[in-house]
Amino acid sequence: MSEIQQLYQKIILDHHKNPRNYGSLEAPTHQLEKNNPICGDRIHLDVAMKGAHVENIRFKGMGCAICMASASMMTELVPQKQLDEIGQLLEDLRQIMNPEIALDAVKAVYQENLQVFEGIRNYPSRIHCATLPWEALLQVRKLMNA
Repeated sequence: MSEIQQLYQKIILDHHKNPRNYGSLEAPTHQLEKNNPICGDRIHLDVAMKGAHVENIRFKGMGCAICMASASMMTELVPQKQLDEIGQLLEDLRQIMNPEIALDAVKAVYQENLQVFEGIRNYPSRIHCATLPWEALLQVRKLMNA
């Protein structure tokens, strides 16, 4: 394992063992849940929206280290971002993990700290673990347009 892969693995494990923003919001505007029945990952989000941007977010759930780390990192990255920006972050995350896209091509789209998920490209069955929290959050779009 390369030094950079070891660093990324440490970051994922740190977010899994010491999740940021774990818990509930006192007065969320939206509560969202998403689960993966195949692997058992479950995410519950409390989100406080102000207009089209995330003002505050907390999560609870259970699942693998990748899913929990992704949720933890997401809650650090998305406050004050518009839903469209968050959707772009999810697309960037998918590109970073896609083994069919050359790494040189995705280096240009690295956003925030999403590069820690680069190692998942070697385990395509785990991609959904990392994207589950993001997909749950983007359900807010449907609720706001309903």
